Amino acid sequence: EVEDLTSQKLTIKVFDDEGLQEPQLIGTTQLELNALVPERLDDMWLPLYKESKKGNLSSSKRGEVFLCFYKGW
Repeated sequence: EVEDLTSQKLTIKVFDDEGLQEPQLIGTTQLELNALVPERLDDMWLPLYKESKKGNLSSSKRGEVFLCFYKGW
């Protein structure tokens, strides 16, 4: 649920799941919700970062993920 567009972020975690073992976290990224334009389809590349056990994102990139968003609120 979105409560405050000015401060909330969408956290996206990308996993490698080969089905034989526990899924491995490839990387994590965050997107500021206020960066999305209302009533428009946006697509973008977002960098993936290594996540610490405390949930903090490191500064070293682990790749990228391409996403499409539609902000309907």
